[in-house]
Amino acid sequence: YAKDMLTIHIEAYLDFLRHKTVRGKRVCAGHVDNVRRQLYMLQKECHFNRLQDITRDAMQTWMNTAEQAGKGARTRNTYRAAIIAFCNWCVQTDRLSVNPLARLGSADEHADRRKTRRALTVQELGRLFTAARLRPLAEYGRATVRLPKAQRKGRKTWHKEPLRFEQLDLSAQRARLRLKDKPALLDELEWTGKERALMYKTLALTGLRRGELASITLAQVWLDTPHPYLELKAKDEKNGRGAHIPLRQDLADEIGQFIAEKRRRREGGDYATPLFDMPDSLIGIFDRDLAAAGIDKQDPRGRTLDVHALRHTFGTHLSLAGVSPRVAQAAMRHSSLNLTMNIYTDPTLLDVAGAVNALPSFSTAAPAKTAT
Repeated sequence: YAKDMLTIHIEAYLDFLRHKTVRGKRVCAGHVDNVRRQLYMLQKECHFNRLQDITRDAMQTWMNTAEQAGKGARTRNTYRAAIIAFCNWCVQTDRLSVNPLARLGSADEHADRRKTRRALTVQELGRLFTAARLRPLAEYGRATVRLPKAQRKGRKTWHKEPLRFEQLDLSAQRARLRLKDKPALLDELEWTGKERALMYKTLALTGLRRGELASITLAQVWLDTPHPYLELKAKDEKNGRGAHIPLRQDLADEIGQFIAEKRRRREGGDYATPLFDMPDSLIGIFDRDLAAAGIDKQDPRGRTLDVHALRHTFGTHLSLAGVSPRVAQAAMRHSSLNLTMNIYTDPTLLDVAGAVNALPSFSTAAPAKTAT
């Protein structure tokens, strides 16, 4: 085995991953593709031709060189994890006697965070939900603007005006007039906007990850109970335990109305039907909804917004509502309180000044003397 070309072992490992199941669920093809890319890049850059060429010194040199080249700590750790897992598999299949990278140190991600998310304010959430609901339709009602002569090329003499939050409702009304002869398309656009807005609201009020929400079927929605909840199965949860996700009553009511309309549109629908039809391109859709809402993707401090920022928003607003840290940790389904409080809570939205002003008054003046 040690003298075989490394590509033989890599391909065997990738085939193993394709057939591997974790908590009853097959490893996704995207993960296998990522592992393939990472292993072959390491093979090339570290000159690993055979298993016996893989050494801790060579990988440590690569980690240091990658850092100098500007690769973030999380990226370097991802490559490190891929090749360590590969070597562990080689040990399990008797291709290696020991893992040569077992003691390879990881990069410090806390000291080298390249992407810091922020939470959305209540006002921003309202704008985002409105933009998500109206934008699919408003795209068809955008006004046309003639290009200046200097910018005209051939027949291109005009362009569509960008969507602005203040004009979204007007653009949607214009689209309804333009599509009055296409009722099926008009209905589909209205439905898409309604579903997308409710999807964002559910993410922001439950803390579910995008993939977790995508896994929820109608059979996992429990609304006729004293405390409505979504049932998240262990195979679909990141930590593999499964959970009951509580729903606020107003959200439960909206989901109930949404399900009733969804079943009407589909003339039924069994319980295996996903609650939401989650698009594969949700990241790009979210960015366009942010732009239509007039919300900057990146703030002046370099912090960004993406779909996962809705989970940060959930954690931050739990703290704003006065929820105790331990309860917030349970709601976020985190293994450590530090993760909830320091990573998923945006300190800029917390009323620290108000908390300080709520402290009792203390005086440094000397006590007044009493008359004798």
